[in-house]
Amino acid sequence: MIKTYLKLVALILGVVFITTSCEEDSDSSKVAGNKYETTYSSMVMSGGGFNMTIELKTKEELIENESYEVLEFTTDGKLYIDEVYVANYTESGDKVTLTDGAGNTIILDIDGNTLVYSLSETEIEDGVTYTISTTTIYTKM
Repeated sequence: MIKTYLKLVALILGVVFITTSCEEDSDSSKVAGNKYETTYSSMVMSGGGFNMTIELKTKEELIENESYEVLEFTTDGKLYIDEVYVANYTESGDKVTLTDGAGNTIILDIDGNTLVYSLSETEIEDGVTYTISTTTIYTKM
C-alpha cells in the first residue's frame, strides 16, 4: 500500500512539474518589459520617372530629423513612446499589434532583437502612380 501511495505521489508531482513548466514557456513574451530605440529609418518615393530614397542610419541623423524614438513595452500590455502612453499592444508569434484609443492598428515584425515597421502606399494623381514606402527598425536597448 505504501509503495502504491508513493508511486501515486511521484506521478502527481511529475504532472505538476510538467504542467508548470509548459505554462511558463507559453506565456513568454519577446517584448514585454523591454525598451527599443530607433536605429534605422528609410523612405522611398517613386513614380512618374521620379525616384528618391532617404535613409537615416545614425542616432544623430534620426534625432536631427525628429525620427528617434524610445519604445517601452510594459508587462501590462501598454506601449509608451518617449515616456508617453500611446497604445495597447498584443503579441502573437513574431508580430506585435499596436492599437490606439481610436482603434487604429499598426503591426510590427519581431526579428531577433529588433522590431521592424514597414508601410507601402500607392496613390494615383493625374494618371501617374506614385508609391511611398517606409521602413523603421527599432533595436532592443
